Amino acid sequence: INAEYGGLQLGGMVFLVHGRKPPNNAKRNRRRARRRKEAQQADPHQGWTSGTEQIEAAPAEAQSPERPVGVAHPHPHPHPHPNAERSGPLVPARVAHVFLWDLDDTLIPWDSMAKGKLQGGKEFFNQWFEISKQHQADYLFGDQIGNVQIDALDEELDPLHHLGLFESMQDTPPSLAHAIKLYPEVARVYEEAVVCNGQAKDQGLQELLDRTDQISAQWLTAGKAAIDAASGVPGSLNVIVTASKLLAAVTKLLLFGLGCYVDPHNIYSCWMEGSKKEVFQIFKKKFPSAKFLAIGDGKQEKLAAQELRVPFFPISAAAGPDAAVMDLEELKQRFERMAR
Repeated sequence: INAEYGGLQLGGMVFLVHGRKPPNNAKRNRRRARRRKEAQQADPHQGWTSGTEQIEAAPAEAQSPERPVGVAHPHPHPHPHPNAERSGPLVPARVAHVFLWDLDDTLIPWDSMAKGKLQGGKEFFNQWFEISKQHQADYLFGDQIGNVQIDALDEELDPLHHLGLFESMQDTPPSLAHAIKLYPEVARVYEEAVVCNGQAKDQGLQELLDRTDQISAQWLTAGKAAIDAASGVPGSLNVIVTASKLLAAVTKLLLFGLGCYVDPHNIYSCWMEGSKKEVFQIFKKKFPSAKFLAIGDGKQEKLAAQELRVPFFPISAAAGPDAAVMDLEELKQRFERMAR
């Protein structure tokens, strides 16, 4: 009996009775190495940008010295939700509306910066990229967790990555030991570090936020106003569905001051192998009586919404910041009408 994997072993062969097949470590390691090499060679920002195809642009007429810059270390008590009086907690007792948000080039102009479309070009984006990497390493255990999403794929886990992925796991693969231990800590740090009211505590970060808003036609202001209005809809639940890596998304939500609108366990990454359609299906099954709305700039979320008959609100990022901001302002007004 092969007790570890629940099978009968005869003559060197294992016949499964229950459990999973013993891993082929050499094959697994080769596959993991190939994935890491491909990820690194394809783009140094791989996993930090969505890399997804955008919806086609509409016609023109429709369009610090002592420490690294970043969010201050977690505060002793979580900040209250900015709309606590009218919208309740991040996960309401009764979910009546589920808003499925894309992140990059929807709520924030991340991919537009990465492609050099905004003033300052890619050099300006590199400032954001370095700050984000440093913040992830300093506060979200980035160096200890490592390439967890590739490791999880190699262990044949669900490719839809989220902070609750390991909660029911009984066997602990060595490659995921740090992540299994630290993901609850990431959620805790996220909940305690969110800053939505007022300015960022780090002056360098606030200056970068102000500069980004200035060169993007107030995209950050419009994005935050839209999700703030969504949070004011009674029984609303905000979900982030991103094609970037999970910890990259968590980092961006914190740095751009959006963390208080999204529960940490409602941030889903379909980087590399997952699909947004699968995430949409999870929440439709979880909240069958709720009304859904998907929001984004990419073709993946648009097609997923069409296939599942979920209403879709497009953000015209491909047409430029002005068009995206106009869409976000229209979306904000829509949410305000829903909240009346």
